[in-house]
Amino acid sequence: MSLRLLIDVGPLPRASAIAVRSENGKRLGSVSPFGVREAQAGGGYGFAVPPNLVQDGRVRIKLAVKHYGSALRAPSATEVRKVSLVCAPS
Repeated sequence: MSLRLLIDVGPLPRASAIAVRSENGKRLGSVSPFGVREAQAGGGYGFAVPPNLVQDGRVRIKLAVKHYGSALRAPSATEVRKVSLVCAPS
C-alpha cells in the first residue's frame, strides 16, 4: 500500500500555483491548473506521499499560493476546497 495526497482546488488567480511542501520544507510538487479560466474550478490533483513523511500516524504538509511577483501566502478556503489522504494499492 502507498499513501496519496489528494488536493481539490477551486479557482486560482491567473498565473498562480499552489506549492505543496512537507512540514520541513521539502518540495512535494505544485498544483498549477493550466488553461483554466479564473472563474473555473481547477480540479483534483494527486501526489505520492513518501513513507518518511508519516510520523506518529500523521502527515503534515504546508500549502502556499505562489503568484509571480508576490510573496507566498496561505490559500483561501475557496482556492483549496479539500485535502485528503488515501491508501492506494502499490
